[in-house]
Amino acid sequence: MAPWTKEAGPLAKAIKNGDVLKKKVDQTVKESNKLIGNKKAKDKDALLQQMYQNCIDTKTSVEAHNDLVENLNEDEEPTKMKDFEKKRAAELKRCTVLKTQMTDTMAKLLPDTTETEFIKTHGNKEEKEEDESEKITDSNGKTDKKEDKDEEEEEEDEDEDDEEDEEEDEEEEETSLDVKHKAEKLPLKKSVDDEDDEEEEEDEDDEEEDEEDEEDEDEEEEEDTKKKNIAQVKGSQKTAKEEDEDDEDEEEEEDEDDEEDEDEDTEKSKEASKKQSIDERKKKEKDNLEVTESTHRFTTVDDYEGEEGDLNFTKGDILKILETREDGWWLAENEAGEKGLVPSTYLQKLDTSIDQEDDEDEEEEEDDESPGEKRGKKLWGSLRTAITETSVSDVLHAMGAVPSGFRMSTLCRKFNEGDTFRMASYLTPKLSNSNLAYRDLFFNPATNKLRPRSTRIERVVTFVSGLQIPPPGAGIEVLDRHIRMCLFDGHHILSNIHSVKVGSVDKSQRSWAFTTKTSEQMDPHTHAEVFIRTNDTKDNIGLLCELCVTYCRTSSKEKGEFSCGWTLMPLLDETGAVVVNKTFDQQVHGGTPYEKGVEVDPSISRRTTSNALVSLISGNKQPRLVMRVSMPKQQHKDLMDTLPDTIVGNTCLLKLMSLYRQCLCDVLLRDRLDLTSTELIHSPMLKGFPQTADIPDLMRLLRTTWYEKLRNIKRTERARFSLGLNPMRDEEFMKELFRLTYMESVYPVSHMASLPVFRMGDHENMELREQDVRHFSEVKSTGKGALAALLSADFKWEPLDLEEMTFNIIGPHCLQRAIAAES
Repeated sequence: MAPWTKEAGPLAKAIKNGDVLKKKVDQTVKESNKLIGNKKAKDKDALLQQMYQNCIDTKTSVEAHNDLVENLNEDEEPTKMKDFEKKRAAELKRCTVLKTQMTDTMAKLLPDTTETEFIKTHGNKEEKEEDESEKITDSNGKTDKKEDKDEEEEEEDEDEDDEEDEEEDEEEEETSLDVKHKAEKLPLKKSVDDEDDEEEEEDEDDEEEDEEDEEDEDEEEEEDTKKKNIAQVKGSQKTAKEEDEDDEDEEEEEDEDDEEDEDEDTEKSKEASKKQSIDERKKKEKDNLEVTESTHRFTTVDDYEGEEGDLNFTKGDILKILETREDGWWLAENEAGEKGLVPSTYLQKLDTSIDQEDDEDEEEEEDDESPGEKRGKKLWGSLRTAITETSVSDVLHAMGAVPSGFRMSTLCRKFNEGDTFRMASYLTPKLSNSNLAYRDLFFNPATNKLRPRSTRIERVVTFVSGLQIPPPGAGIEVLDRHIRMCLFDGHHILSNIHSVKVGSVDKSQRSWAFTTKTSEQMDPHTHAEVFIRTNDTKDNIGLLCELCVTYCRTSSKEKGEFSCGWTLMPLLDETGAVVVNKTFDQQVHGGTPYEKGVEVDPSISRRTTSNALVSLISGNKQPRLVMRVSMPKQQHKDLMDTLPDTIVGNTCLLKLMSLYRQCLCDVLLRDRLDLTSTELIHSPMLKGFPQTADIPDLMRLLRTTWYEKLRNIKRTERARFSLGLNPMRDEEFMKELFRLTYMESVYPVSHMASLPVFRMGDHENMELREQDVRHFSEVKSTGKGALAALLSADFKWEPLDLEEMTFNIIGPHCLQRAIAAES
């Protein structure tokens, strides 16, 4: 016994015992939930009944512990304990919670069975199993007789020993609790080795160290073991206790021979229990979808294209699982040797019999082949592996077609992955935490309008020029140049992804120019004036700009988009205030936005030199992006205040977005009779506009049609001018005109059967879409109306779907969106 060990009172011991019971309850609940969710388990009814019995036993232990704590008295404590009643009440409360957990788990395991009925049905069976286990322990050795003798010796020693013996008894009780808990969880390892026993008999100091190691091993085994055959392991518990007490009485040489016999019997019983536990564990693991030696290979059930760190695969690929995790993302390796995380829901057990047959067939084929053919296949296999492990950017770097700092576009990939960073996720109104109101859409009864909302950051960014941007080399044809942008804090994308097309380049293709001129027939996609709006409070928030080039390889006609670099323009100054009327000359960095310290082109890197002129010249050759930040004009600010709290878009589309939000307010808040109703609302415009708000060709068609409508207002409506009623200032008239404009232009075109789905960075996709949109506009103008285009034989339309006609106020985009980070 260590001299620094303090004497623990009954309540302290009970609390320690409660900690052990809590671990046991948590493990039982975890295993029960896992068994309930496993639909492929064989003999599931038997497993459920066995787990139900485990829950009953655990609940019984908790109830016994609860009774023990209730009977505790402060007078029984060896020393005065602070807050005794408070600690005792907390322990009783914990027992109540543990019993509730067991009751709920039992109700999930067998919903149609009560605890009383289960005990009546299975009680006899459990008694038989206990009798059989007692017979097994009797056959392994005369442990019972020896236990009785040792118990008598213990009583005599306790009467004669002093305070040290009492402290040692307390330590023995703690270790016995651990052994008992280990017995209920069915240990998979031996608690004591023969060599350790011999050393304990020779030296008492070594024995104390072995006891500490043994307790650590028992604690680790408690987390990974299962319950079975309690009666059999009780014998090992008593023998373990006997070993400790016999070690303390090493001076009695007469009992040494008996102790050696007991050790041998104990080891035999432990080995038998270990074998039984391992066999049962293997049976259960075969029923579950876990990684074992026979099921470490899986086949994929669908295609998957993940992010950085994930392993991409196609349907039918065979993957080897290296590690499993509780969150469902497993570490896998494909046949090419690539490693990464994969979702376990895409995996299915591989039939080992078929796999073995395939291996035998391959071996037979290899035996028939000549050594030369085998070497050729190995060389081709290594070449194929090298190709699959090499990305497109690596190939272009190796060809010398692009500088080493170029990468595949990150924001373009994020945009095409889904609706997370599309305008639809931000322009659609979001529900509040209670889901009973909207958090960014409010109605003002006093003005009968949408209530404006100001935000922390509300600025207009104008792109001026891109300087010294390295052009691609030979063999690469540039199709388009864009600036992809979003709000960014260094780790998370905080807004939708918006794009601006480069207006022109110089002869060297190193200087990019932008246009800010506005006209009725202009392409909004080329307008370089962007508005930013957010309420985010992060200090390092900025506008992430990625300089992207859509290319085509002249040899293979392969098309794609890569990034020429990126820059992060800060929106806050050193004092934390929002920047005002400032021009930024930002240096462009290479790599992806998640890489640091990568240069676009190391060949023009600025070198450290004492010559100021040389340093200035080399600095001017670095790629840069010039932007100007300014306060929005009053007309722009009034429109921006009607938009959601976080959004990035083009200023030439502000009017149309504001009209859409005003129509939303009228339908969802002003004109609804029951604000708590969640029924679907018939409005193709409310449903479709957010999904098309970031598609360039459809927004150009909508804007052009809008200005045509404004020019062709009917004469009867123009007559209102003479009465001082300007229809251009009539808000209700403007909202209805906007709805008609959308229904006559964007709505029919977006449901053309021949129109390809929009994909950012796909030049061929954009060309095909522009052809269809242009043809629709021509037929519409020739027939003097959208009805002529709808009835024309030149077009085929998609079948009518009710989802395109209805707006759902509790749809997926109305829920609050979690911030996404790069993995």
